Amino acid sequence: MQFLIDMTILTENWWIILPAFLAFVCIIGLFAAYLRRKKAKKKESTKETRYSEEMKEDIINLMQRIAKIEKEFIENIPPQLKGLGEQMRNLERTVKEHKSENKPVESDAEKKSARLLNAIHLNFPQIKLLEKLEQYSQLSLTADEIRKIISEILEKTRMSPYAIDVQSGEDRKNPRGIFEEGIITQLSHKMYDIEKNMNVTVGDEKAYVVLGNFQYEKGDFIRAKDYYLKALTMNQSYSLARCNLGASLLHMNKYEEALGEFEKTLENEPYHAKAWHGKGIVLVRLDRYEEALSSFGKAVELTPNDARIWHSSGVVLANLGRYEEALKAYENAIELNPDSPDTWYNKGVTLIQLGLHEKALKAYEHNIRLKPDSYNAWYNKGLALGRLGRYEDALMAYDKAIYLKPDFTDALYNKACLHAFTGDKEKALKDLKKAILLNPDYRNTAGEDDDFRSLAEDEDFKRILNN
Repeated sequence: MQFLIDMTILTENWWIILPAFLAFVCIIGLFAAYLRRKKAKKKESTKETRYSEEMKEDIINLMQRIAKIEKEFIENIPPQLKGLGEQMRNLERTVKEHKSENKPVESDAEKKSARLLNAIHLNFPQIKLLEKLEQYSQLSLTADEIRKIISEILEKTRMSPYAIDVQSGEDRKNPRGIFEEGIITQLSHKMYDIEKNMNVTVGDEKAYVVLGNFQYEKGDFIRAKDYYLKALTMNQSYSLARCNLGASLLHMNKYEEALGEFEKTLENEPYHAKAWHGKGIVLVRLDRYEEALSSFGKAVELTPNDARIWHSSGVVLANLGRYEEALKAYENAIELNPDSPDTWYNKGVTLIQLGLHEKALKAYEHNIRLKPDSYNAWYNKGLALGRLGRYEDALMAYDKAIYLKPDFTDALYNKACLHAFTGDKEKALKDLKKAILLNPDYRNTAGEDDDFRSLAEDEDFKRILNN
């Protein structure tokens, strides 16, 4: 009976009990969500902690690297700058000790500027000397006094004349830094202004050779020539200036004049190795190979450890068809300087001529390691690979050459030949069409090339040749 009453109550009051039940379910769901969120938050916190620790470790490593770089920088500071801080402090103490009570009080900025200027002049007297040249008219300096100041500037900047290397223009025992280049640039401007206003020569022959070399290194061979001529005006027997004049004329493509200057140098100084080398290069440009080889032979006798002269000898011997001797010359050059990409390249060309394709391939790979953007090396590597029957590798090498030089017609044509030889008509005609578009002469070449024999009767091939 009690059970029936309870069921009746439930039946009659369902609309009250049902919301209560749903509320209970919602509370349970919210509690479960709370537990999940708490767990996720704890996991995220652990992740953030780990990230924070990693970031802290990265910062520590970065600070250690900065400290290491700072230490290396301090250790490599030029000797004349190492005591700059101490000298500036000494200057500051001196100023304080000698300051007069009646002297107008200077601002902190003025004091700092004065100390810095004094320190710069102390460590770099060239700048003070340049300022003196700037005031030559107010100081009423004579040409001899100006010449002496110029010599002091060059001496204190450790700049002296040297014989230019006719191949590279980079034969410097002490390459100049930014400071030295700035000094010599200012010096050349000031000398020009003074000579223009005073109408007198204020440099000596050595100063003009230094200025000429500076212009030569910049590629301004005309201005370099003018400076060398000024040096020779002061001293006609100055072989260094005359040899460098010959190098400038060589780069200006004035071969007969350059040859004359090298020969005059050798008349005064028969053992001038760079003059013999320069004369040889001029003779090569004039296609006088036997005479050039004789000049290089003299240069090798005087400086047998100069890789560039051996390289030049190899070029001449190859042009004369004496490939075995050329190969030996290149090997001598590589033994003295294994990091010359040009020598490795020329060695590869010579090995191809000798039919030694595997060795040629290795030479080109050496060249590419030293000069990865050499499209000629990639092209010749393709030739060597093709002759070794490695056609896929050869095509990849040609593609690299074309990537580096998109209008490289020889690579496009040889790629077409290789596709035709391997039976890929579509690619062969595509590359041949590109090559002919860039160089129409390939129409006749392709018509006579055995590599296109399989396409000789093909209508598409004929259409490309006849268009």
